Amino acid sequence: MSREPDQKLTVGLVSLHCHNRSGGWEPAMLDIAQDHLLCHFSESGIFNRGLVFKGGTALRKCRSGTEGRFSTDLDFSCEESELTLEIFELVHNFECHGFIFSLEDIDYGAGRADMRVVPPISQRLTESPQFLRLSAKIEISPRGTWLEPQMVPMLRSNVHSALGHDLPTLPILSHN
Repeated sequence: MSREPDQKLTVGLVSLHCHNRSGGWEPAMLDIAQDHLLCHFSESGIFNRGLVFKGGTALRKCRSGTEGRFSTDLDFSCEESELTLEIFELVHNFECHGFIFSLEDIDYGAGRADMRVVPPISQRLTESPQFLRLSAKIEISPRGTWLEPQMVPMLRSNVHSALGHDLPTLPILSHN
């Protein structure tokens, strides 16, 4: 459920999220943007219709947390091909707490698109955030998963107080 954040997203909070690693600020900001998008997906109910979150980002968000490396692509699986259009519609022009999402190079047949995110803040005081565009791939596989998905809660980190969302439980591939 969306709500006002407990604290404001700041450059310092994003720097803590990336553990002040060199070159880690933009992937950390993209990681935060992905949290907003996954909350948006959960609130829309699309996960209840057979969408399964998978891949490296799913592992980071629900299994390894801040111990894992940043993963930038969003990978999903669903057997309902109509969901691909709905997912892309949920992403394109979505705005949340200053993040602005868009899609480019959309291939509906292959279930792939390039996601662009304009963040609400920039790392450099001299740089306007609207000129900083974060990029990631989003892919929806039309095949179901061969393993039964498990409902796993997203792991909290220090940045989640600035999200303005309760973290959802997501269907991800089980690990056996």
